[in-house]
Amino acid sequence: MTDKSDTPAKRSRGELENEVMRALWRAGAPASAKEIQATFEHDATPAITTVLTILDRLHKKGSVFKAPAAGGGFVFSAAQSESESAASTMVSALVASSDRSAALLRFAGQLDPRDVEALRAALEAD
Repeated sequence: MTDKSDTPAKRSRGELENEVMRALWRAGAPASAKEIQATFEHDATPAITTVLTILDRLHKKGSVFKAPAAGGGFVFSAAQSESESAASTMVSALVASSDRSAALLRFAGQLDPRDVEALRAALEAD
């Protein structure tokens, strides 16, 4: 029997895509696959081919822009800001719900008081 305590835990579905997107949002400027790879913790660093595969998938989904780099290769940037992406995900989930009112009430009931206050202020500003 092998000791699995030294083996990094397997990522859940979509987790690597989320980590790559977070790296792009933090970068704030176009970044190469190697620059993105360098943002991972040493024991959880994916292979460069894995990073490139994830970036290609995100590009095909329209989540990432891909542009030629000056010295060859490519640089990548997020197609939306982190807040735009989060809002889009929330709207998509709401649209998919057969009972929007119930979904909104459930969502609002899970917000912490600071989020409730930010939402209240945003609604009152309109």
